[in-house]
Amino acid sequence: MDKQQNTSPTTTAEMNHIEAIIGRILQIGVSIAAIVMLLGLILLIANGGKTGYPTNVHPTTIHAIMTGVTQLKPYAVMMLGLFCLILTPILRVVVSIFAF
Repeated sequence: MDKQQNTSPTTTAEMNHIEAIIGRILQIGVSIAAIVMLLGLILLIANGGKTGYPTNVHPTTIHAIMTGVTQLKPYAVMMLGLFCLILTPILRVVVSIFAF
C-alpha cells in the first residue's frame, strides 16, 4: 500500500525554496572561506613564508585573529578563512530553524 502524502503544492514549493536558499548559503560560505584562505596564502608567499608571528605562536581567539587580520598577518587571515568555513554549517542550522 502506498503511503499518501498530505502536503499541499504550496508547502512543497516553500520547502523547495528553503532548500535552495540553504544550498546557496552553503555555496557562498564555502566560496568566501576559500577566497579568504587564498588571500592568506598569497600574503604568506609575498612575505617569504613568514606567518607574522613568532615561532610556535598562533592566534587562538577571535580577538587575536581579527587583530592579526587588521595587521595583514598571513596566518591570521588563513585562520579567518577556517573560521568562516566552520561558521557555514552553523549558519545553515540557524536558517533552518527560522524556516521551520
